[in-house]
Amino acid sequence: MFSAKALGKTSPLMASKRLFNALSPCIYDSETMTSKFLHGTSLGRWIVRTYWKTLNGIMMKKHGMYTSENGRKLVPELGEMG
Repeated sequence: MFSAKALGKTSPLMASKRLFNALSPCIYDSETMTSKFLHGTSLGRWIVRTYWKTLNGIMMKKHGMYTSENGRKLVPELGEMG
């Protein structure tokens, strides 16, 4: 639909969307071997959980969510998922 150049993104960043797709839970994509491994085994679930926690921490730090009292108020409570 849109090229990476048109969106102002680099090709590796756009290619990582495939990784996001594989690591995101989706009820429509549960038949592939990758999906079965990542979401159907304890090792796969650990990989997915660790990936998203790491990415979340990086993004929160990059955007300064923990640097001020007001920033900490904006941090969502993720409960069991986070």
